[in-house]
Amino acid sequence: MSDIGGIVSTSSAMSQAQLRAEVDVSVLRKAMDIQSSTAAQLLDALPEVEASAASTHRSDATSNLGSLLNVRA
Repeated sequence: MSDIGGIVSTSSAMSQAQLRAEVDVSVLRKAMDIQSSTAAQLLDALPEVEASAASTHRSDATSNLGSLLNVRA
């Protein structure tokens, strides 16, 4: 008789663990959806910058910024 009770108890514990895992995945997916939506809103809020306007407003100090790579070993 105790074997049956152990089996029922183990089965119940496994079902609860599976339910918890499914809830955790659901919450994670919802959080990722919210994060994606927030990131899209932030990107949409950024002002548009024309490529030609960005290059003409560079000062002499930053005109070659990003054109050189210093490497040390």
